[in-house]
Amino acid sequence: MLLRPGGISRDQALQGANANIRAHGADSAAEVANAIAAIAAIAARSSNGRMSSAEMEKILEQGDHIVSLAGTFGYDHLERAARALCDITYGLVRTGCGDAAPIHVHVMALQVFSPAAPTPSDAEAERVLSELKTVMTFYQFGPIGSLAN
Repeated sequence: MLLRPGGISRDQALQGANANIRAHGADSAAEVANAIAAIAAIAARSSNGRMSSAEMEKILEQGDHIVSLAGTFGYDHLERAARALCDITYGLVRTGCGDAAPIHVHVMALQVFSPAAPTPSDAEAERVLSELKTVMTFYQFGPIGSLAN
């Protein structure tokens, strides 16, 4: 279509694609909110601060969904926090450690970066993301796929 007479230019195609993405932004914000709520509900049901592997797998699914949405719609801080959630959850599953506390911490970070929340300054966002790294360091986990795992 781009090369045929009467087709649209590359710039027009990109503008149209970006407009389509923006049109779905409200839907994505609602999906992000639902995924965060689902993760929070799973963590809230933890018994004595412990979670099962099955619950952690559900958190990984929701976290991955948030990573995809955040990446698609340009929510950088949210994407980074969701990746951190997936990293910590994967580490917990891999080591058989069912601690719910780091999941609760990551849920709070996701809520801070939710599209529905006021946007934090870059300095505030980096402070929150730095604290998530501290949690990873405490558990001695690295990003999914790293040698530290």
